[in-house]
Order: sequence, then C-alpha cells, then structure tokens
Amino acid sequence: MRPYTRLISDFASQYESKGYDVILNPGKNELPDFLKDHEVDMIAKNQHESVIVEVKKPDEPASGSLIGLARLAKENGWRLQVISASSRADDERESVAAVPLLSQREVEDTLSQAEILTQQGFVAPAMIMAWTAFEALVGHVLKGEEVALDSYSPATILEAAQRLDFLQPGERAGLGQLAFLRNAMVHGRSTSKLSYSDDEVLALIGLVRKLVKRAIGNGYLRDEENQLAS
Repeated sequence: MRPYTRLISDFASQYESKGYDVILNPGKNELPDFLKDHEVDMIAKNQHESVIVEVKKPDEPASGSLIGLARLAKENGWRLQVISASSRADDERESVAAVPLLSQREVEDTLSQAEILTQQGFVAPAMIMAWTAFEALVGHVLKGEEVALDSYSPATILEAAQRLDFLQPGERAGLGQLAFLRNAMVHGRSTSKLSYSDDEVLALIGLVRKLVKRAIGNGYLRDEENQLAS
C-alpha cells in the first residue's frame, strides 16, 4: 500500500459507513476503462456517484496531473477528491471553502476600489485588493471545473489557472512577481526595497477585468450587470 496508509484507510471507513463500496489501491481490472492508465489510491461507489480518492503529501508540489485527473473524472461522470496528509491543512481549507466567493459585482467593486487607491498613491493595499479579485475569479473556475486544490497558495492558484487554460500564454508573465509581493505583504514583510510600481498594479487591475469577461463568457461567472439591465 502507498504512503499514508492510515489516512486513506480512515477515509475508506468513512465512505463505507455512508454505504459506498470501496476499493483501496485498485488494480487495472478493478478500474473503469478511462482510468486504466492511472494509479489511484482509492475508488468508492454507490448508486448515486463514483469517486476517485487521491492522497497528496504536505511537501508534494502542486501537480497538473491531479487537475487533469479531475477533468477526466468529471468528463466520465466521476468525482475526484484529493485529501492532504496534513489534517490541519484540511481543516483550514474546509473553513475557507465555507465562505462564498466574491460575486461578479463584488469583484468589479474591489477592482474599482483598488484603482482609486492606486491613483491616491496607496499602491500596496491596491495590489492586495486586485489580487483578491483575481483569486476570486480562479476560485469560480475551479468550482466550475469541480477541482479542489490541496493548497490555495498564490503559486498553486497560478498553476491551476494556467493548466485549466483560464490564463492565456503570456498573461502569467508578470503575475509571479506580484504573487511574491502579495506573500511578502500579507506576512508582514517590508517591501520598501522591492521594486513595484503603480503601473504594474494598474496592469493587474486591467488583466483581472479582462478575466472577468472571460469567466462570464465561459460560464464560470454570472453576468450580474446584464441581468440587472434586462
């Protein structure tokens, strides 16, 4: 059996207590055709749904293969659940997931406030607000694709947005540095010697506004403004 045997066994017991048929470390002959080329930690089925369960270690980097597996599962009527070997991380993630994502109107309001702050010279808080709006949009994309991340760090969110084709080639170019600045700011680090400008923040605001339209066009976000006008 793979690492973290006890953890996956506990999850197996939870599924079994809810009436699921569970197979730990299923062999190829126990997997559906679309999973024949994959190794998974567990599958669980009942009359209502079929679930793939994968364990992700705390020190394991974000993996595009899990996102690909989630999409493959969804396309075939299954669901992927990724569980972290860190129960503390699970608790934090569940707490965050219980809070609703910003709506389209709230995203727009956040960007407008960020723009005003930038014009007034408050670049750092403006950048945090713009990044908040960006993360909200990616959250809607993840929800629409039924993808749950093990970590919601800026780096993981950026990777997920790119692998889900929400960010086009070139759009991620300046976001890595801004993600670094965001981390430094929210963790109380001094950014006085770091290089960033109001133009960079305004560019982020512009990009997020473009992504709002993309999210609406792809059905990830409800177009509240047009609904109110109609």
